[in-house]
Amino acid sequence: MGAEAFIMADLLGVPLRKVLIAAVIPAVFYYAALYVMVHVEATKMGLYGLSDESIPRVAKVMKARGHLFVSILVLIAVLASGASPIKAALFSILATIPLAMLRKETRLNITKIIRGLSMGARNAMEPLAACACAGIVVGAISLTGLGLKFAGGVISLAGGNVPIILILSALVCLILGMGLPTTAAYIITASVVAPALIQLGLKPLSAHLFLFYFSCISSITPPVALSAYAAAGVAGANMVQVGITAVRLGIIAFIVPFMFIYNPVLLFSDSYQEILFAFITGLIGITALGLGFERWLWGNLSLGVSGLLIIASLLLIQPGWKTDLLGFIIFMAVIAFRKRYYSRWKAMEASQIKSGPHP
Repeated sequence: MGAEAFIMADLLGVPLRKVLIAAVIPAVFYYAALYVMVHVEATKMGLYGLSDESIPRVAKVMKARGHLFVSILVLIAVLASGASPIKAALFSILATIPLAMLRKETRLNITKIIRGLSMGARNAMEPLAACACAGIVVGAISLTGLGLKFAGGVISLAGGNVPIILILSALVCLILGMGLPTTAAYIITASVVAPALIQLGLKPLSAHLFLFYFSCISSITPPVALSAYAAAGVAGANMVQVGITAVRLGIIAFIVPFMFIYNPVLLFSDSYQEILFAFITGLIGITALGLGFERWLWGNLSLGVSGLLIIASLLLIQPGWKTDLLGFIIFMAVIAFRKRYYSRWKAMEASQIKSGPHP
């Protein structure tokens, strides 16, 4: 959470420990859903792990190239000292060159250094252009006070309706986050939108975490998805496509904040039994959601079956034992149906192989 955790603890007047503990279950939900969706995506594309023989040995790799990690430690140390990211990156690059000379496998000559600098410059062109355009947005928001005016207008537009104000507040965070750093976007929304959410009956910690989450995921939300653009530059991929894929794979990030708003138990605000029950049902729910959005469970799913999975996930995410029970029944029914279908299909495939081609 970085600096935002300290800011949130200060604004709420609570210990930092409470903020960090409250953020644990939502973070687990997000990464669990991301794991499910990435795994399913890899399965659909036919991507599999390396064989045991092909996996590099850690000891061998660290012996040959482990010294290069020192440049990352330099980057972290310079950032921790309070220097700017640009200065930290410069020191890290300068440290990489002498470090590379320590081993024969990584030793650089003039040609390799020039080639590396050239590749770095080319790969940075698209992210730099995106960040430069975002800087124009930052300047416009800062000079005109648009952020505060926009947030205030949204609150008035909601008219006291909690679901509407939550959706509009999320849009405010996403729009502000397109041009502002996460910390700045969170501070603006926390100072303008959070009091309105609290007045509507939301718990202060829930309201602040809600705004913080959407301020973070603005970095993967097009049209200005700076994190996605940076990743595209590293991967040499299309920036727009990477942004769209990031939203699709991280779709649960747009749902988790609503989960703990309507079920504050997920923020460790109740008994351990209630927390454990909400955690288990929520984990099953986001798994069903990931499978439904990916439309894959032992093969491609029809729209109807994937729709059932999404309905089951929403029921499991919704607090209450009745909705949880109904969602669990639907989810298990889909699992049983798909498992039976897959087993029959494998049996038919095996029988066709055994019988051989017809004359």
